[in-house]
Amino acid sequence: MANNTPPQPFIVQTAGKRSVMDYVFPVIIIGGGLYFGNKAWVKYKAGKEAGKLDTPATQAASKIYSAKHWYGDNPQIAFDTAREIALKKIPWKDVSDSFKNLSYGNIDEYLNFLSPEEKVQFFNIINLTQDEDTKFTGKPPAKSSLKYDVINNYCYAVTTKSTNIRKSPEIIGNGGITSLVGSSNIIAVPEINKPLGLMTGIYKLSKDGKTGFIEFYGQVWDSKGMQLKKVWVAASNIKITQFPKKTMEVQAKSYLKGTPFLRIDSLKYNLANS
Repeated sequence: MANNTPPQPFIVQTAGKRSVMDYVFPVIIIGGGLYFGNKAWVKYKAGKEAGKLDTPATQAASKIYSAKHWYGDNPQIAFDTAREIALKKIPWKDVSDSFKNLSYGNIDEYLNFLSPEEKVQFFNIINLTQDEDTKFTGKPPAKSSLKYDVINNYCYAVTTKSTNIRKSPEIIGNGGITSLVGSSNIIAVPEINKPLGLMTGIYKLSKDGKTGFIEFYGQVWDSKGMQLKKVWVAASNIKITQFPKKTMEVQAKSYLKGTPFLRIDSLKYNLANS
């Protein structure tokens, strides 16, 4: 019997051009997976770190984070925490690592909500209230043997030896009669046990890193009277007289009024290298 079925054409199928979405969609899927996977990992790490809030470093990191708010910052929380870090001898690296693990970011950048002076004071509290054997590996400046806190106390610098008072925190010139005008930043040389002035709380190292200087309000006198100027003295050459602001306000005012502070000649101040 003859087969009357017509022969079927042989069809060759070719792949059409792929659309942009054929390429973009997988990328979106993969990217989304990575994004949400990373977000879940960060959340997991933060939760795990938060579970360790009983550790001193994590507690300190959390307190520092709480000092900054959209409705108003509270630097005092940061200062109190700095004092706690020093007293408990908590390594700064541990605090920094905990801050990052809590997904708060870089703690040094976060502390920029403080003014430059407040940020320096934050690290001063950590360094200048700690014991000499305590080591920190974070951002704070090199520590001094001084222990002071200008946030809660009125702190006055007093010399422990004859020392140079400088217009800037650098060792420039010897201040002698052979020094040329402008070749030295020395503006006075007080004797031992001389009250210098109220400390600002700022502490800086010289550029060579060998000398730590503290800043105080110096009395600069001329024929017209006195002006307060911020000047510097080597931290190793002073001791501190301090009065708690909450309990010794009267004594502090009496000290300020009755103490013969160092008088700096305005001519020497103006001629000194700045």
